[in-house]
Amino acid sequence: MTPQEVSVLFMDDEIHDTQATIVRDAVAALRQQGYDVTAVEKMSDAMDEFYRKFYKVFILDIDMSHVDDVLSQAGERGTRVAEDYRALDNGTAVIMFSAMGLVDDWVRVVNRHIFGYVHKGDERAIDRLVDLVATAAASDTRGLDLPTPRRSGQVLVCNAGASRFDEPALAQQVQAAGDFTPVFCTLGEMAERLTQDDFAAALLLADRFETRPAVLAKVDAVCAHQATPNVVIGCQGSDQARASILHLINARPFRLVNLLAGDAATALSEAVRDAAYWYGGNECFRAESRYVHRAAQNVDWQKLDEQFGASSEFDDDAREEEQP
Repeated sequence: MTPQEVSVLFMDDEIHDTQATIVRDAVAALRQQGYDVTAVEKMSDAMDEFYRKFYKVFILDIDMSHVDDVLSQAGERGTRVAEDYRALDNGTAVIMFSAMGLVDDWVRVVNRHIFGYVHKGDERAIDRLVDLVATAAASDTRGLDLPTPRRSGQVLVCNAGASRFDEPALAQQVQAAGDFTPVFCTLGEMAERLTQDDFAAALLLADRFETRPAVLAKVDAVCAHQATPNVVIGCQGSDQARASILHLINARPFRLVNLLAGDAATALSEAVRDAAYWYGGNECFRAESRYVHRAAQNVDWQKLDEQFGASSEFDDDAREEEQP
């Protein structure tokens, strides 16, 4: 697919701000590459665009408070748009491009399986964004590699420095996820073990991952084995760990768990269970009811009855859902 064949939606509340050179330059750089870029400054406009045109890539800001909009008035952020896109279409390539993300934002978007995250303040941010868009454009994002749901088996576990959880505590959380047996290893061994043996899921934890290339390469190698098995990563969510957390997001683990959260132990168990079960493949990609209602408003039920015969039970249920 050539750049001229790739449509990109760029959502940022500073699109028309002459002082926001990073945004202006990013849009210009994408257009210079030949991409068909549509720029919007409101979250509601970005949602409307989903129904107007097919976009291969969505680039979203997080803090959208600078422009008056119905969604910003309600306290929503760009993470809401990312979640909505992923709920509507499991082939959507969503890239976050923001300088204002918070820990909760990072966890929300990675757990909705976004394609990548570029911080506006990072060195060569625009070059990195252009490269990520090119990767997304070349990827078959409309196909999902789904593992067979597993309700038992071994879970490979690596504690690379999570002070809150020792080996017995991690074993307890894995066993709480179901009929699973934890198998412990080091970070250096983890990728190779995933190649050699059959695991239902993988769990990797550290308070804060080092940003040395050698360490990050090992994390990337572990995540590259997905979706057989899916990988859960736990770390301490803090602004000071931004660089390592953003790298984890771009490694695209199945789940990211904030170990500083009060429910971290329960979240780890649930994440392991989700990674192994996968909910039959639709655990985070089902369209939410408000979108079903929106689509149903334009359905000519009488015409459907004439075309397909008497109303079916499904038709009746759909009409019920359509009612306010």
